[in-house]
Amino acid sequence: MKEKAQDPMLDVVTKVLSTLGTTNVKNYTMFKRYVSAQEKKADAAQKDVQLRDPHQRLRKMKYEGKILKMNIAEMYPEN
Repeated sequence: MKEKAQDPMLDVVTKVLSTLGTTNVKNYTMFKRYVSAQEKKADAAQKDVQLRDPHQRLRKMKYEGKILKMNIAEMYPEN
């Protein structure tokens, strides 16, 4: 058993697996942070659209009201 435990190949494999495990944890953590940041950006963009939406509707209603008040009789005279 001692001979097998002191096998240099076993040391190399153990170090590689350890490094892979550490790398995967770091990658997972970075990916998790990236996803969180993207979710925050999407939430902020959605809130921005919601805040602008009432103003856009108000402008559209004013514009439509202006059009409805126009005197179109002079635009298309009946002959």
